[in-house]
Amino acid sequence: MSSAKQAVDSTIKRILIHMAEIIVSIVLLVIISIPLVFVIPMWFQQVALGASSSSLAVDPVAWFGVLGAVGVTTLLAIGSLVLGYIYVMGLSSRVVAREKKSRARREEKAEDSESESVETTAEDISSEVEGESEDAADAEVPDEDTTSE
Repeated sequence: MSSAKQAVDSTIKRILIHMAEIIVSIVLLVIISIPLVFVIPMWFQQVALGASSSSLAVDPVAWFGVLGAVGVTTLLAIGSLVLGYIYVMGLSSRVVAREKKSRARREEKAEDSESESVETTAEDISSEVEGESEDAADAEVPDEDTTSE
């Protein structure tokens, strides 16, 4: 029963870890996609709504000029890279800390089981030694004088 519960717990833990990885990936994708804040609305207006290039509601070239639009997009890209780096480093430090804790728990369990097995082995050996000494004491040793007669 205990092994079945452990199997279910480990399966649920793996499912939750995979779900967390998917959520982290989505958040990271959104962070990396920040520079597309201008491109997506422009594409949607031109392709889906059929608006001309001069009548776009979201047009960074009209707002900032050509160099300004390139500069803003570059700053957005740098900002998304910095945010992504901070996000990944924060996650990796949490993962490392979590792995250290789980490794320490596993080592403690291994030490406990080893100490229990050592104690059990020591008890078994001492009981065997006691049993052998009792058997040796119970065994009759014939006297040399009686055999010669």
